Amino acid sequence: MWEGERTNFAHLQRRVTAGGQLPDIAQRHPAHYVVFDLLSAPPRRPLLNRPLHERRALLTQPFVDAPAQLTLSPQTTDPDQAAEWLTTWTAAGIEGVL
Repeated sequence: MWEGERTNFAHLQRRVTAGGQLPDIAQRHPAHYVVFDLLSAPPRRPLLNRPLHERRALLTQPFVDAPAQLTLSPQTTDPDQAAEWLTTWTAAGIEGVL
């Protein structure tokens, strides 16, 4: 959830206890869901024993036409790219890089 130019985790936490106020809070502070791994696939097929590149390939397809609030996290094996993301994203309020 964004507040100005930064994310605001407190807004997201308020949803847990919002009760009847949840629709109003969700309207004022929309959430974004960022996905980075796939641990199982239908029908109840565990993927934990599969390499990350295989799980990632299965995960990519559902995001082709996904709305902006549902995001597939970028991935890299380049340490320089990862360092740039960490610097840029923490400045924007993202809490870390996985």
